[in-house]
Amino acid sequence: MGNVEGGLREVKQEHISIRGHAVSMQTDIHSIYDKLDRHEERLERIERQLEFRELAEPHKPFEHDR
Repeated sequence: MGNVEGGLREVKQEHISIRGHAVSMQTDIHSIYDKLDRHEERLERIERQLEFRELAEPHKPFEHDR
């Protein structure tokens, strides 16, 4: 009986360890998504600034050479 209890204790410890790793990975993934969101917001601001500059600059009509 002691052998079974020892094995059960080991399995429980491994389960706790796996759960801890899963929580850690979930936290890491959440951090990655947060960073991606910040980069996406920054790129959107940059794109808007470029669009404003483009609108502010005088444009020459497109001339196609034939």
